[in-house]
Amino acid sequence: KKQRKAVVDGDATDDTTTTKKKATERSYYEEHDIRVSKESGAAVDEAMTRFEDAPFGDDCLRALRQTYDGPTPTQAVSWPLVLGDCDVVSVAKTGSGKTLAFLLPAMRKLQLRGKIRVEGPCSPRCLVLAPTRELATQIGDEAAKFAPTLDCR
Repeated sequence: KKQRKAVVDGDATDDTTTTKKKATERSYYEEHDIRVSKESGAAVDEAMTRFEDAPFGDDCLRALRQTYDGPTPTQAVSWPLVLGDCDVVSVAKTGSGKTLAFLLPAMRKLQLRGKIRVEGPCSPRCLVLAPTRELATQIGDEAAKFAPTLDCR
């Protein structure tokens, strides 16, 4: 199976490689200065601008609404790509929502695969790498908030 990749640049200043699906999406991408460069046939889907647009389930949506007003632009654009099996590289400022942009779709995919029964030692089904202990701790904290809502641990 050929890998599909996309680069989401939340700090875009050059519009030469922007992929825009339709006029309403074009304004969303332009409004938030987001450029999506697609490679290997990645489809740029409609941005998920409301939590209700994302397929994370009611428990997860309630948890999101308790903490956040709505998806960040990085999340809105990244979720459809990641859920569509694209590899995504997101370049955006600290606090832009990159962690949940990849973490929630990963947990949703694990939830859809169902629980597996393992006797003895088990292997991870998802591996998240971080360059620093501080970032790994922050990612772990975010994962701990939302994992129970998506039947993950």
